[in-house]
Amino acid sequence: MAEVNGQPVPTNSKQVLTYESDTKFSYSLSISAISDLNVWVNHCEGRVNINGNLLDQTVELPDANISFSQKLNISSITDNEMVLVTNNETFVDGKSYRITKDLKERKVRVTKDYSDDIIGIWEGRLTSDQDAYSDTQMHRWEYKDDGTFVYYRQDENGEWVADVNTMAEYFVDGTLMCSRWKNVGDPTEKRESWEIASIENGKMEWTALRQNEDGSTYTANFSMTRVNSTAKTLMGEWLAVVNRSDIDEDEDETAVEYVLLTFGDNGVLNQDVYIGDTKEPITHWERMCRHGIYTLDETVQTFTFEIGSQDIATVPYSMDNDQLHLTYIVEREEPYEMTLTFHRPSKAEKDLINMYNVSLWGDDYVGKWLATEDDGVKQTYNVLEFKDNSTLNTVIYTVENGKVTRTTDTQYVSDVDDAEDDEPMFEIHSSSDYNQKDVYYWDVTSNLLTLELMDEEAEEGDEVFYIYRALTKADIAKIAELDKKVTVEK
Repeated sequence: MAEVNGQPVPTNSKQVLTYESDTKFSYSLSISAISDLNVWVNHCEGRVNINGNLLDQTVELPDANISFSQKLNISSITDNEMVLVTNNETFVDGKSYRITKDLKERKVRVTKDYSDDIIGIWEGRLTSDQDAYSDTQMHRWEYKDDGTFVYYRQDENGEWVADVNTMAEYFVDGTLMCSRWKNVGDPTEKRESWEIASIENGKMEWTALRQNEDGSTYTANFSMTRVNSTAKTLMGEWLAVVNRSDIDEDEDETAVEYVLLTFGDNGVLNQDVYIGDTKEPITHWERMCRHGIYTLDETVQTFTFEIGSQDIATVPYSMDNDQLHLTYIVEREEPYEMTLTFHRPSKAEKDLINMYNVSLWGDDYVGKWLATEDDGVKQTYNVLEFKDNSTLNTVIYTVENGKVTRTTDTQYVSDVDDAEDDEPMFEIHSSSDYNQKDVYYWDVTSNLLTLELMDEEAEEGDEVFYIYRALTKADIAKIAELDKKVTVEK
């Protein structure tokens, strides 16, 4: 939609209609078109009945209680544009909510769809100082093919660090690009719409017609370049199969070690290690899964990581032919270098690893975890660190009225072996009285730690759950900032 009643349509009020047949079309809206109903209109399905130059169409919006009907009277149509008069009605819970009549519209044909071209990492700077999110800084976005995106900002060392958002989604319909997100600790959903002017030769141009409160308009522009980095190529799973006899001459030739590294967003690294002998049953194998953070220095090609309670390590890396090579220092009486070569795991290898995960127990909860809460008045950051020596360090930061209170505690953890219960459990013991304890079921999935307080008297639906996420680089930066602002220590 280009014009309404002879006036250009601001980008935040755009709509895209794609007619797929003489009875069906898809429908997308930018952020302000029906903003009072707070719906996300992303390629919604619509039905149309065509009778000469009259179109009677309805759209089912994501909220099942909201629908949208349009009656279009086409006065002229060419290969490039369509001029028409529309009458619209919005229904909520089956009742008329809003009616707009006799809108004289000019719609232009969309000849390019940038849905696939936008996938990847882009870097750029906003060129209009009037826009809501304008500043003088460089920005990075990673647009994924699942409709989510990651926003990166530079820290004080110039390193790109991913923001932690509770939600970050986008869609592209033709040239219209809409995004929405929520920041951690802020329940407000933020939205933004742009029109993609072009994507070619590694460069992407955005433009948007914005409207001020007084009705005046201005044009915002954004220019970005594609980032072709090792970090993007590195994302995902890498597997190395190590013959343990190459490390220790006393090991049998059938002794192997599988090392699975998973590089994720926000600088999170998972390291899963499976050790055993191919001659022995799987129940004799060992499994250890840990998570931590990582940083790449592409200038000197080094990879720095901190896994669990291990010391920070820096190793050289190289990549070629879909292989990742990491060179470690093996600590022996006479230390030596050993290069592990990783590859993308095959389906058969993934199935084998899944079997290990199901069959072998592991203390996957070891590591650093974070839960946040914001009630609008007080923000709470709860950091748990489960250590290999069966201790649990807890640090709680409370931010209220500009003051930061830090509360620390150390407890002890012991695993519970209950033959009658398949779910893993542990006990958390008080540091002052070991006999004072709470028992929890625990689960680690997709870098989320879920704890359920064991209460045999609790009725169904009254269970108490706690959910923590793996600590990210952005979280670590936030905690360092809070440490500097602590005013009360407990």
